[in-house]
Amino acid sequence: MIQHFIVTRIGIGIQNENWYSSILSLFEAITFPCLRAQTSTNFQSLLVVDKNIPASAKSRLSTIINGHTNFHVVPIDLTALWMVRQGCFDYVWDCCQDYLLAHRIITDPFEYIITSVLDADDAWHRGTVAFVQERVLAEMPEFLASEAKRGTWIRHTAGMCLTFPDGLAWFAHPDVVVPFQFPFKSMSTFVAARFSSGISACSSRHKEWSSYCNVVNFKPVFCEPNKPMWTCVRHDRTTTPWDVGDNTSEPKCVEALHTDFGIDFDKVSHWRTSQDLRVASPENNSLRSHAGMPATEQLDCYFRITALNRQITILEREASERGDPNSSANLLLANQRLLRSALVRRFHEQAKESFQ
Repeated sequence: MIQHFIVTRIGIGIQNENWYSSILSLFEAITFPCLRAQTSTNFQSLLVVDKNIPASAKSRLSTIINGHTNFHVVPIDLTALWMVRQGCFDYVWDCCQDYLLAHRIITDPFEYIITSVLDADDAWHRGTVAFVQERVLAEMPEFLASEAKRGTWIRHTAGMCLTFPDGLAWFAHPDVVVPFQFPFKSMSTFVAARFSSGISACSSRHKEWSSYCNVVNFKPVFCEPNKPMWTCVRHDRTTTPWDVGDNTSEPKCVEALHTDFGIDFDKVSHWRTSQDLRVASPENNSLRSHAGMPATEQLDCYFRITALNRQITILEREASERGDPNSSANLLLANQRLLRSALVRRFHEQAKESFQ
């Protein structure tokens, strides 16, 4: 068996209780039951949350996963990072790696593992984990045999990126379900590589995985099991804009959604009709478009904070070695500390105000 780690980001950089009330309701109704319904339990679910998640949300999440030992809450502080990179979420996986090593979930840091990303409002077909495990195991002899033939900069690990092109788009407000084809969409991408390589499903923004496979010389694998293997849920708290247009549900898609994904539809119905859990008016369950809730300003903010974290640490080390309180370097250090403090305050304001 190969260990499979599923990364689910829940409110990283968000500290608004209303947002958590809604998203945790969707997580409890859709994502969590779909994972519990998997025919294979050979996975570890890493629920990555903001270090300053509201206490009420932290308590509720703990209650939801209570008793399920393969679910883990992994905190991350976006204001304390040393490295971020545009176009990926490597810094999230870096935090997960620390957690896995600290809790002895990984004891051999050179082993091959599977990683994937499943957002807190999306779902997989109940056979997904088992299917991916079987396919990766079949490829392992080729990976191991090919390592010695690979060039210097790609020698450490062979690997693959598996994707299921066929899924479903579920517009949760009007309850419209349609087929959706999207190779390498985030929840349809599964990466096998050595843990020590640092390569994971977080290493590239999802739709560019075909290009990233060329960078690391990984094998892209398109699996078409003649059924939708994932469901992308659209609702009024997504960062991505969407529009139902003239689409209506396709009966075969509705049937697949209800039979193959383990979703708790009673809880979905409660979310849909609850005033407290919705941005849009629950009386308007026919909501057919959403402008999105972009987080671009906040991402820019913590990228800037990360750059300052590195610069300040270097300047502090130099100051301790130099011992001259009046140097130009010390003036720069003081200025950068003030700038970082202002950005951190702005970050926390955004965390509370940008997502309602």
